[in-house]
Amino acid sequence: MFLQIKKLKVLKDTVIEGEKVVLYGPNSGGKSTIIHLLLLALSKLSSKRYYSSAVLPKRELDEAEAVVKFREFHVEIRGDAFTARVGGAEWKSSVTSPDGWGRDLVVWHIDEVRAVQVGTARECGAHEHALGRQEVAFAGIRSEDIDIVVACPSIAGRLYLESYYDHARDPGLGRWIPLANLSYGQRRRLAIETALETGDFVAVENFEAGLHVDYIADLISAIARSRAAVVLETHSGLVLRLAMRRGLAAYYIDRGARRIERLDDVELFRRELAAYHAVVVS
Repeated sequence: MFLQIKKLKVLKDTVIEGEKVVLYGPNSGGKSTIIHLLLLALSKLSSKRYYSSAVLPKRELDEAEAVVKFREFHVEIRGDAFTARVGGAEWKSSVTSPDGWGRDLVVWHIDEVRAVQVGTARECGAHEHALGRQEVAFAGIRSEDIDIVVACPSIAGRLYLESYYDHARDPGLGRWIPLANLSYGQRRRLAIETALETGDFVAVENFEAGLHVDYIADLISAIARSRAAVVLETHSGLVLRLAMRRGLAAYYIDRGARRIERLDDVELFRRELAAYHAVVVS
């Protein structure tokens, strides 16, 4: 996977490379912008499109200039012009139009409250989406807002908890319980692992949200093993260190991108480490 952003919102002359990538940096530095541009580009290749006007408004995209290379696909975005190529075929569209090319890609976007799947889950038979529908909420103010379910048993059988459709067997309780009754962290982990099992591209914003350190370590190991291309956004030095140890390409994002080779060269990581040390020592 290769991304070059010459201009988009706060980002200029930004290059990201790698099949598994972790993005680290200050708030408003451009991490979410990178993720949403990748989602926009790759989802328009799929059977449906992804476009969030709240995150990437048209006035920002009008001046955008970017290139995305994903496997055999080559995408160029110049203003509102979207051009995609694969082999000898070419497809052109408007960036913000509702049409898609209809190629065979499965794209996932997971944030703190929901998972969105674009494209057909190949292993789910009659079920188009691995979690039962295109957009699933695994967190909500009311319990009735939570509708997480694993739609296909071939996927459920390979996940963390022994899952089957809308129930999971909790080893601690020794019985089957509805997935909606799992803890927030368990539901979020379930959604991430489902994406890793079925996706070609998986983007996770605020990766560490609701996840204990054991879940974080296990999920990063699962990411390293997954066949999917993955981009994580994190504000955690722990996630950054574990991801780098598992071979993920790490980038410091602050109005541009800098490849992280040594953690002690990253001022933000040193400040985070010092703050943690001060709390523990005191």
